[in-house]
Amino acid sequence: MCQIVLNPVIDVRIGAKRRKAVYAEHGLTDTVDATRDERDRRVLTDAEVRRLAEWAVAVEDHYGCPMDLEWAKDGVTGDLAIVQARPETVQSRRRTTTLRRCRLTGAPGDALVEAIAVGEAIGSGAVCRM
Repeated sequence: MCQIVLNPVIDVRIGAKRRKAVYAEHGLTDTVDATRDERDRRVLTDAEVRRLAEWAVAVEDHYGCPMDLEWAKDGVTGDLAIVQARPETVQSRRRTTTLRRCRLTGAPGDALVEAIAVGEAIGSGAVCRM
C-alpha cells in the first residue's frame, strides 16, 4: 500500500529582510544589514512552518481563544521558540463587511525615516527627533 504525504504549505513568499538582529558583546544584540544571500532566501523550511503552526494550535487550544504569537529562530543553533503569546485583538474585532481604502493625497517628498509598519492604514504627523 502506498502512503501519500501532503504538504500543507501552499504558498511561500520571501520578505524584504533588510535588517537582522545578531549577537553582540556582553550578551546583547545589535541590528545590522542582512546580506544579499540572506535577503534572497527563506527563513523557515516547510517543516519549521508546520512546527510553528502545530504550536499555534496547541497554544490556542490551551487558552481557548485566538492568539497572537511571536516566535524567534536562534541564528546559531537554528532552534525555534515561542517568545510571546497574547490574545488576538485586531483581526477578531475587525468588521468583515467593511472595506476601508486609504491613499496618500500629498505630493511625494524625500524619505525622512524608514521603519517597519505596525498597522494597515495611512497616517501623518509631526516628526519628533530624539
